[in-house]
Amino acid sequence: MTSKNEQDLYGLWEKFSGKQIRNDELEYLAEEKFNRPIKAFLEQEFSQNIGEKILDVGSGLYSDTYLPQGHEVYSVDWLPQVKKIKKSYVCNVESMPFDDNAFGVVLLKQVYGYLINPEKCLDEMARVLKPNGLLMVIDWEGNLKGENFRVENFEPEKVASKVKSMGFEITKSVRLIDRTKVIKDVYLTAIVARKNSDVSIRVDLE
Repeated sequence: MTSKNEQDLYGLWEKFSGKQIRNDELEYLAEEKFNRPIKAFLEQEFSQNIGEKILDVGSGLYSDTYLPQGHEVYSVDWLPQVKKIKKSYVCNVESMPFDDNAFGVVLLKQVYGYLINPEKCLDEMARVLKPNGLLMVIDWEGNLKGENFRVENFEPEKVASKVKSMGFEITKSVRLIDRTKVIKDVYLTAIVARKNSDVSIRVDLE
């Protein structure tokens, strides 16, 4: 059973989905306990790529609550509502409408577990990422397949191994949130990888 505070929070997210939200409510969502460590982590990582274009893959409508300010951000999602966001595109994340080597940072946050073909998404992220750019994957680590429509478990070691096989250097793997007191062995984990300059544009995953 959810607490009154949790119900209020879910109500705010629902309200934000329709963009009917006050600035003070938006600030609250940006600072609530699940977003705060993500935002702090992204601010640190993005500071190394000032001036670069950032692609938020599977952004939903909530980019404003976790992405640092001052960056040129593009968003993609399959939800038609994402059109409400500036520089957003409705598309399949396995085939995105961008040129090769277009972005300095490509982020996949809390989406991996919902993808039927996550490796194809990683392939497409690599294609649109510049050489020496950062690829970032953040998701809940743990046995969550089947929970809340998740079709895949996010296994950081497996994902890191796949990304390395694509010619990336893993620069960081870190747990941002520990939820083990609520759900056994569940963590929000981030993987950061840098695309080597000699990586071919497309990796064949067939």
